Amino acid sequence: FLQKKRKFQLDAALAALQWNEDVPIYYLIFAIQAYRMGEISYGNEAVQQLKKLNPSIYALNQTTLNQSLQEAIRRQKFD
Repeated sequence: FLQKKRKFQLDAALAALQWNEDVPIYYLIFAIQAYRMGEISYGNEAVQQLKKLNPSIYALNQTTLNQSLQEAIRRQKFD
């Protein structure tokens, strides 16, 4: 059930991002959701776009993004 819920959240974040590609906060939301699903490459791409679009939002959320990435990496080690 949790995996299905997270997949839905990732899909919703992607849809929001696709409709709002010029709004930096959607890259942040998508990156965190991607990391939660273990989609590290998608998360990393979103982080790179966020850095380009709005370095200050990235800087304010860098710790959260790094923690989310590290958690995704840890989960992959046990899968």
